[in-house]
Amino acid sequence: MAVTIGMLARVPESCDLTEIARPYNQSAFEIIRFAAEIASEAGSMDDLFSAVMLARTLERDKNGDIFKWVRSIIEQWPKDSEYRKNAEELMQRTRARLDGEQFEGDIETTPRQVHHNILTSAGIDPAKEPWVSLIDLAIKDDDPSRVLSDCEHKTVMYHPAGDPMLVRLALERANPKVIG
Repeated sequence: MAVTIGMLARVPESCDLTEIARPYNQSAFEIIRFAAEIASEAGSMDDLFSAVMLARTLERDKNGDIFKWVRSIIEQWPKDSEYRKNAEELMQRTRARLDGEQFEGDIETTPRQVHHNILTSAGIDPAKEPWVSLIDLAIKDDDPSRVLSDCEHKTVMYHPAGDPMLVRLALERANPKVIG
């Protein structure tokens, strides 16, 4: 559940609405802390490690409260522990990624690749029509400024006649739109 809530928080964050995302991240963090307490009481280092490493994915500030909590847990583990070594390495990589660093083996993705992967995972061949055209339209319409270039106040809303299947397949931009 915490993973889902954390993913939900990414939506407003991606639109620079961090204040709206904050309560979602906080809720996800509370669930993770609860899971960590249970794992700790049960003596399950695997589950505790998983909870702590999941918590780090919620944080976007290297000096944020979630990172402080994660570090406080890691620092309680023995210095020669494999859990601690792995956690410290993952934390270092997370901080580096927050600074914009990229690593060998990182895969650069394009919107087309993302759409292809989503459709393929749903058992749809993205190289066949109408999917090729829908992907092209979704990519082209991801930036509505091309039709709203001279507008001072712009609004793009989903059309009521839109196809919900396209939304589920992350091709919502290929649906009809109401532009104001």
